[in-house]
Amino acid sequence: MNWKSFIVGMTVGMAAAYITTDAVTKSHYLSGEEVLNMTKQHFKEKMHITGSWINMQKESYSKGNQSYLVYKGGINAKNQKEHAVIEFIADSKTGNILDYYPIKI
Repeated sequence: MNWKSFIVGMTVGMAAAYITTDAVTKSHYLSGEEVLNMTKQHFKEKMHITGSWINMQKESYSKGNQSYLVYKGGINAKNQKEHAVIEFIADSKTGNILDYYPIKI
């Protein structure tokens, strides 16, 4: 084996390792704060947000035949003269709202 082949092999290996590492780190989970901001944007279109909260620990959640790691949280909102509290469950990878329901106060 000559040095040129060795150096080319090392360079290709290092490039492959870099690309793989970059791809793996991009498939990360969103932070609870990112998911909360996405959820607030969703509900902001329909009502005035007065407060919000989120549990920062991810939990397992099943819907249909799918399993997810989710964040659970809530939105306090005012729609005209009515006050509403809405709890939500959002996917920690995509931020999509999987389920939500109003809480009677």
